Amino acid sequence: MEKHIVSNYDADLNSCKSMIIEMGIQIEKNLFDLIEMIELPRKEIFDNLLKNEASQNTREKKIRLFVLNTLNKRQPMADDLRNIIIALKISGILERINDHITNAAKKLHNLEVLPKDFASNNSVKMLAKSTLQNLSTALKAYEQFSADLSKQVQVEDESINKLFKKVFEENSINIKNSKKEEEIDSYISMLFIAKEFERIGDLSKNIGKEVKYYISGKIK
Repeated sequence: MEKHIVSNYDADLNSCKSMIIEMGIQIEKNLFDLIEMIELPRKEIFDNLLKNEASQNTREKKIRLFVLNTLNKRQPMADDLRNIIIALKISGILERINDHITNAAKKLHNLEVLPKDFASNNSVKMLAKSTLQNLSTALKAYEQFSADLSKQVQVEDESINKLFKKVFEENSINIKNSKKEEEIDSYISMLFIAKEFERIGDLSKNIGKEVKYYISGKIK
C-alpha cells in the first residue's frame, strides 16, 4: 500500500486494518475454544464464548463507525476505497462467523446425551479443525493482501464441503440405525453443529474473495 502525503490518512487506513486483524484473532481463538469444547465439553468455555459474543458485536459496530467516518473524512479513491470497503465487509463477515461459533456452542452445550461413538468419531473434529485452519489462512490473506493465500482459501473450502458431506452421510445413517430417541436427537444436533462449521467455511471463503477484489479491482 502506497504512503499518502497526509500521514493521518495512512494512520486511519492502518488503524482500520489493525482493528479487523485484532477482531479476527479473537474470533479465531473463539473457534479454537469451540473445538476444545467438542473434544472435552466444559461449562467455563461455553460461558466465555457467550461473553465474547457481546464484545465482538460491539467491536464490529466500532469498526463500522470508524470506517464510515474515514469514508466521509477522506473521500478515498481506487485502492484506498477498496481497502476501506473490504474492511467494512470483512468486519461484518467476522461478526457472522462469531454468531455461528456461538450457535454451535449453544447446541453442543444443550446436548443431553453425546452420541455413543462420539469420542471415536473424527469426522466432526476434522471438519472443525479444517474450518479453523481456513479461517486462519483467510485472515493471513487479508493481513498480507496475498493473492496466493486468497486462492488457497477457495481450494480449502472445497475440502470443507466434502468433509461436511461425509459428516451428513454418517449421521444420517446413525439416525436411521438408532433405536433410542435421545440418541437420534444427539445425531440430529451434531448435523446442525456441523452445518455451523460449514457456514463458517463459506464465510472464510468470502473473506478470501474480498481480498481478491482488493488486489484485482474486479468483483469476480
